[in-house]
Amino acid sequence: MNEQPIVFIVDDQPGEIRPLIRRIGAMRCDVELATNEMEAKAGLKQVKKRPDRYVAGIFDIMVATVDFDTLLEMDDDVDLQEEVLEPSINTGVRLIDYARDELGLGADVFPIAALTARDDSEIEPLLKDRGVPLYRRGASDDTEVSIMSFLKDHLRPKL
Repeated sequence: MNEQPIVFIVDDQPGEIRPLIRRIGAMRCDVELATNEMEAKAGLKQVKKRPDRYVAGIFDIMVATVDFDTLLEMDDDVDLQEEVLEPSINTGVRLIDYARDELGLGADVFPIAALTARDDSEIEPLLKDRGVPLYRRGASDDTEVSIMSFLKDHLRPKL
């Protein structure tokens, strides 16, 4: 049986990327979605086990670090601002480093694109240093077209 290639997406606002997910499906690719950092790390371990199945990753930069249930289970003395909210600003960057450095998933094996709503001067150099293209969320319809071009470029060799 010929398995469809997979695009691994990390985004805690999947409703905002529904059109993108539909377009990826139209390319005859499956989508695996992680909505927080914990899920994403587990998903990246699956990528490591079967890198031939995965076409690419699309990582939102600002993603929740934990799921809602974990958040509710945290002790009252946990500083949510310091331990949960502030770290979420760069979750996608940490996940790129995790994939590349800890799991050894190089760009030639698992290309990653970043998606963000952040509009600051800090994020572009961080991603450029990692060789990861950045697409601005909500900038225009061109963002989705650009991400699709990125995926098509990486889909061809795996089919």
